[in-house]
Amino acid sequence: MSELNKDALVEELESIAQIYSRKVKYEYEVFPQIENERTKKTEAIRQSMLERYLSEKSSADETLKQKEPCLPKFACLEAPPLPSNTAGDKTRLLLITLVGVLTLALLIPGLILTVLNIEPGTYLSLLAIPGIIIWLCTFFHLDPFLDYTDALKSWQKENAEVLSGASAETDRAAFLQQCAVYENALSESVKQFAAKIEEVTEQADAEIEAVNQKAREDTERNKTAYDKICEQLNSVTLIHPDLVPQAHRMARLIRTGRADTVKEAANLAMEEVAQERQEQARQEEAARREEILRQQAYEEAQHNRAMERAVAEQNRIAERQLAEQEKANQIAEQERRDADRARRDAQEAARRESSNAQRKYLDARNRYNSASAHYRACVARGATQDAQRFQAEMERAKVEMINSGWSD
Repeated sequence: MSELNKDALVEELESIAQIYSRKVKYEYEVFPQIENERTKKTEAIRQSMLERYLSEKSSADETLKQKEPCLPKFACLEAPPLPSNTAGDKTRLLLITLVGVLTLALLIPGLILTVLNIEPGTYLSLLAIPGIIIWLCTFFHLDPFLDYTDALKSWQKENAEVLSGASAETDRAAFLQQCAVYENALSESVKQFAAKIEEVTEQADAEIEAVNQKAREDTERNKTAYDKICEQLNSVTLIHPDLVPQAHRMARLIRTGRADTVKEAANLAMEEVAQERQEQARQEEAARREEILRQQAYEEAQHNRAMERAVAEQNRIAERQLAEQEKANQIAEQERRDADRARRDAQEAARRESSNAQRKYLDARNRYNSASAHYRACVARGATQDAQRFQAEMERAKVEMINSGWSD
């Protein structure tokens, strides 16, 4: 291929590449930018519309707030607090009244008949006693309700002028008039607010329609240029339409001398594309493998940490069990030592008690033997009184010998 034909071929391929670049720019830059601008402006208009809605609402609320009716004086008074179980108190009050009437119906005739010494009077008085007890027990539970009733009557008496006087009627009439004015103002405000909202909505719809119209015009204008570019690419006969995206690569291959013909440049371009795709696939696979290894390392690290925590927990449990076992052993050892000490103390006490019993027994036996010898001597001499005294001494010594609990 001559140098002139080579330059012309490179120039034509570069021209095809430029046309394709403009086509790509329209597809990935111009048209998406038009759509993004339309969306952004539409959102801005809607946000502005919402802000105007809120502004109109705040203004209407402020206007209505100024016209709110003031509560009359009788509505601002605070009555005494109502007890928690008013219904139960009313029931108990009714029960007290009923029990009181029945009790009086029995008690009064009973007292009269008792005074007149008529026998049924005593029985009627006795029948009235349970009613009196029930009345008293129930009456004490009504203290809160009765206190509330007294407080309510006192409060009504203190505020009688405000609650039912001429000023109360005046305040009530003024309040009703203010309520009527407020109701009219509210109705008018609702109508005005609805009209404002409709106006704002129509204005926003018109602005959105203008933005959409401009976007359609821009799209149509660029669509015309885009269609011309597509027609130019469709009219290319130098290379196959599938090779148009590689026109710049083919021009570079011919310019650098790596290819002399369009066919060679197309083959080399497709080989480069295949290599690039293979390299991209290899990098993606490497990245995927790296991610898998990273995930595996992370999971292994998590597993190791979990195992370490489990081992540490088992060690803590074992240490705690060992400490508890040692403590139990110490308690058992202390109990054994205490038992040995108690056993030795018992043995020592028994030994001392046995020694004391033996000593008492021997002392009593010696006294017995001595008294017995004196007794026989006195009997031999005929000293009856001395013999009786020594005989009594023998009996006391014998009793002590028996009580000592010791025997030979």
